[in-house]
Amino acid sequence: MAVIRQQYLDRLIEEKDDTKFIKVITGIRRCGKSTLMNQYADYLISSGINKNDVFHIDLDLYENRELLTADSLHDFLKANLPGRRTYLLIDEIQKIDGWEAVMRSAMSEFDTDIYLTGSNAYMLSSELATLLSGRCIEIMMLPLSFSEFIELNGYDKNKAGEEHLTEYLLRGSFPLIDRDDSQETIRYKLEGVYNTVVVKDIINRKKGSLRNGPLLDRLARFVFSSCGSPVSPSSIAKQLGHKEDTTIDSYLKLLEEAFIFYRADRYDLKGKRILQNISKYYCTDTGMRNVVLGTSGDDTGHLLENIVFLELLRRGFDVYVGVRGDNEIDFVAKNGSEVRYYQVTQSMASPEVREREIRTLLSFKDNHPKTILSLDRLIVGDYKGIKHLNIIDFLLGKE
Repeated sequence: MAVIRQQYLDRLIEEKDDTKFIKVITGIRRCGKSTLMNQYADYLISSGINKNDVFHIDLDLYENRELLTADSLHDFLKANLPGRRTYLLIDEIQKIDGWEAVMRSAMSEFDTDIYLTGSNAYMLSSELATLLSGRCIEIMMLPLSFSEFIELNGYDKNKAGEEHLTEYLLRGSFPLIDRDDSQETIRYKLEGVYNTVVVKDIINRKKGSLRNGPLLDRLARFVFSSCGSPVSPSSIAKQLGHKEDTTIDSYLKLLEEAFIFYRADRYDLKGKRILQNISKYYCTDTGMRNVVLGTSGDDTGHLLENIVFLELLRRGFDVYVGVRGDNEIDFVAKNGSEVRYYQVTQSMASPEVREREIRTLLSFKDNHPKTILSLDRLIVGDYKGIKHLNIIDFLLGKE
């Protein structure tokens, strides 16, 4: 059973028939991009589009091996696309060298609405934007949200509790993980995704410029172990015993481009500027982190912070670490003029923790909504304008 990725499906539907832009769905491998494309193709046909006018090409499939060059793809489109409006959906387009020129040409030659998926953020680099003359829209896709995880596994959302959240934290959010998978099977699947991303999406793509594959793997493992902690290229280089922090910096960018990690910059709320050098990193999947590090998810506090960060991204926010003087809050979530503050903690039961978290948020003296998220059920409510919410309720949208 495949869960309907309604959030992303609705976004594609919103962009339907805007042929001035190519819609590019980006995200880590196996996060559900191909399934989304299938669901969108089904939507198009169910809405009355002739199935012969919907072309869905998955370049990961062996049957499409003859389309893996720019010339062969262009020849296929020229031979098969009719003169009327068509819908072109291509998975893993980055497999074709020079695909940008083919898509730019297709926008001019054919009356077609184009949707692409890719497993690397390089697809939307400044170079690509130039090649496509800025005529592309990115739709960033993440693995399953907690709500989608509950639905996919057949759990009752009204009865979702800490045991389900623990399962989500340990097993992770990739749709390929089945409810009945053994720990060995989960490890095999997630190691496969990690190794494929590192080898195919980073090392193979950067042949000639990536000089140290083992260092890249060591760096990834270090960042997995430091999720939610402030780090800098120089501090990481020191920890790994590497002399060049510029190399660390460039390798961090490669891991971000492959969507293994997302960076949260520190934002000075008084000076309204991003603070350079020191940032926090969050992994795209806690299950992958556990497998790569060989842990059992024993760092619950940082794992909770990690999934809240990803949930805020899903909801369309740009997410920063908030700084004002000596005070720091976990997340400043911004979406246009909307700004929200969040603190994440495992429990507020301790008077010391409760006093600390409240004091920190009160130090940010403005009118933006402030929320503390924890696993507590009994200690909830408002205090001096600060809302205290259970994390599970937050993740399920019960706010």
